[in-house]
Amino acid sequence: MTSTTAPLLAVDDLRVHFQLPGTGWFGSGKQTVKAVDGLSIQIERGQTLGLVGESGCGKSTTGRAILRLAPITGGTVRLNSRDLTTLSAAELRPIRRQMQIVFQDPFASLNPRHTVEQIVTEPIWVHNLRPERERVARVRELLTLVGLPGSAMGRFPHEFSGGQRQRIGIARALAAEPDFIVLDEPVSALDVSIQSQILRLLLDLQVQFGLTYLFIAHDLAVVGQMSDQVAVMYLGRIVETATREALYQAPQHPYTQALLSAVPYPDPEIEAKRRRVILTGEVPSPVNPPSGCHFHTRCPIAADRCRVEAPSLRTIGPGHQASCHFAGGPPPELQGAKPGTSLRASP
Repeated sequence: MTSTTAPLLAVDDLRVHFQLPGTGWFGSGKQTVKAVDGLSIQIERGQTLGLVGESGCGKSTTGRAILRLAPITGGTVRLNSRDLTTLSAAELRPIRRQMQIVFQDPFASLNPRHTVEQIVTEPIWVHNLRPERERVARVRELLTLVGLPGSAMGRFPHEFSGGQRQRIGIARALAAEPDFIVLDEPVSALDVSIQSQILRLLLDLQVQFGLTYLFIAHDLAVVGQMSDQVAVMYLGRIVETATREALYQAPQHPYTQALLSAVPYPDPEIEAKRRRVILTGEVPSPVNPPSGCHFHTRCPIAADRCRVEAPSLRTIGPGHQASCHFAGGPPPELQGAKPGTSLRASP
């Protein structure tokens, strides 16, 4: 989808580097962890970008850095065309209500000493969004939106199931009336039977309030159900980005192809014909990433060029980019079929 207006979120060359303590005399020998290293993404208003990759690739750090919850080493983050990286803490405070986050662990992200009413009321109070006499009614309204009864207001987080606690976290995010929400693996800690309920809730809320999502996950099947665009991340960098349909039907980067080959397909006949791509070796350390293409140490088609020359993220089709020297040709027959079924309406 193309738009004549500026995207709600535009991230350019984002870098998040952490310094490790030195191991030598007087702290010498310090090393740098390049958690995010030159990431650029855009999200149109009302759309969802799925950010996917293995554990430790920098997905959650990216989400936190966009919200200025993690220190940014370089690059720009523009929300509604305003660069957040140049703002002081005081200047950032009124903008924080426009951007919220739903965390992976719904229990760890809720204050165990506060009731549900206190938890959901806090953003309303901090940003002064309702007169005090209207806040209880607003909390009750938010709980109804996420499928919880009003009687939940006086209870504590430990009295709820995992799925119910995640609904409380979603209600808290909605309380600030945001434009943009980072969903940091919001269903990975939940039972499979509950995951689809939470995903459906998030989609319904997006339609109702025109929300824009950054959906972070390691499960491509879940990402395919939620996202309009998908960005695949490896070792701090984006290696491929495309529409959901293009990425699942014709992945161009070997890493994306390997991830998709691991997604099970419900049809046993199609599943039997699919060829698995088994990646060898371990994910390299972000302290000392490989030269050239970061993926070449595990890539099944790596050549000498890949070891010395880092590929740029180049356009290989309408809205489809990949950082591979060999992207753009016919992809290997690795997955055989589009996995999963989108929860979204067909385009």
